[in-house]
Amino acid sequence: MSSNSGVIVNRSNATSPFFNAIKSRNSKSLPELYSSEVNSEPMAQSRVEVESSSNPGYNRTLRISLPRYGLLNRLYLHTKFGAASYSESSSNACQFVPFVGAFAYREIRLMYNGQVLAKLDPFTIVSDAVKNEEGSQKQKLFELLGAIDQKTTTFPTAGGHNALLNADRQVVASGKDGTSDYYLPLDYFFSSKHSPNRALDLSVLANECILECDVEASSNIWKTDGTVASVPTIDNVSAVCYMTEFDVETEKQYRSLQYQSGGSPLTQLAFDTSHIVVAANQSHSSADTAIDIKLNQFTGQVFKLVVFGTLADAYTTNRHRLRPIALKEIQLKATGSNIYNADELHKKEALLESYNRGMGEFNSVAIDDKATGAGAPGGNISCNPQHFYEINFKHPMDMSKVSASGSVAMGQLSVPTLRVVVAGVAASGGFGSLNNVVAANVDIHVVAYTTSLISYNTNTSGSTHIRQIMN
Repeated sequence: MSSNSGVIVNRSNATSPFFNAIKSRNSKSLPELYSSEVNSEPMAQSRVEVESSSNPGYNRTLRISLPRYGLLNRLYLHTKFGAASYSESSSNACQFVPFVGAFAYREIRLMYNGQVLAKLDPFTIVSDAVKNEEGSQKQKLFELLGAIDQKTTTFPTAGGHNALLNADRQVVASGKDGTSDYYLPLDYFFSSKHSPNRALDLSVLANECILECDVEASSNIWKTDGTVASVPTIDNVSAVCYMTEFDVETEKQYRSLQYQSGGSPLTQLAFDTSHIVVAANQSHSSADTAIDIKLNQFTGQVFKLVVFGTLADAYTTNRHRLRPIALKEIQLKATGSNIYNADELHKKEALLESYNRGMGEFNSVAIDDKATGAGAPGGNISCNPQHFYEINFKHPMDMSKVSASGSVAMGQLSVPTLRVVVAGVAASGGFGSLNNVVAANVDIHVVAYTTSLISYNTNTSGSTHIRQIMN
């Protein structure tokens, strides 16, 4: 698909007798007959890739200007890496951080006129993907993100940018150039993953939307063993935009109905995220460890908290940055009273909560029947989905991030606190297979999902702007 595809498709439909016959039916007059149909306005879909306006590189902020036409309904960040420079041997290797497509960045923000519309970070994206993606979609996403464990003993023997082993992907060998690329889905509030009718209208905005990408330092992305002359460079960063394009007449009607000069602002239910390491480098050994944390860092209408623990962040030692650990207890309190209490997470309570809410992957005891490596089905990643624990304030079975069926005003709570008990090495029970019970210092992470509003305001001169409203 190219940027011209919308023009071509819409032009062909405009002259199609059969298409126009379909559109002319009064399909809303008899719901019993037409209720299962989707018969919307003439439109076409296209895919456009826009490169960063600044030179790509580590430890800097890149800016990508999104297109100035159409309705944006899916957005991906495409990162291309070059080859490493070293002599292949049994002691030399260059390996990327697991989930490199996400962990190549610290944060990715959607901006308009210098203000944040929404933001995502790798811990938020990966925890949600591992926890809530299912089946073949998860397997495809793991490959798109480079979800492959690093090895300490298995060093490269052959090249290939889709190789099974992490270290093989940077090898320059016969017929192999050592380059690799990854795609990071950025499912902000407008993503068609949430709803097919939530697209971000780029065509009507007075100024361009900017995607700001904070790139990580190379030391947090690449781990070298032996003699490696240089780690891979970032050769290119681009935004892959899936667009909806109306034909000319439909676009005129759409704008006249939606964006009236001097009219009342249009608002759309949306969401934003905040990720904070609420307790860093906490001492933990073979016994259960209780950690009490104040949660006054979060504000707004929070509809979900995701709580998880990791080893204290030391990538070059751990060879990973996100491998969630087993927790036995999570309590959320305000003014000393329990709001949420899960004190038997190791006895299938976490599984009950996940099932009751209607989503969340679980590694059953038979998971190895489907796995080809150390981790999830069909993958080679050690990342246990049931060790991402969700405190959800929405109505059960409401899995949408863009609904408002329940939340708590965190800024209005008096002394909100979180109590977490990290499982000791003797922990067992309902954690399922492929557990991660550690005896080392840990970090406790919290991701807050907050309900927000996106406001489109058209002034008296007909200029439309957009902003986020959170409180």
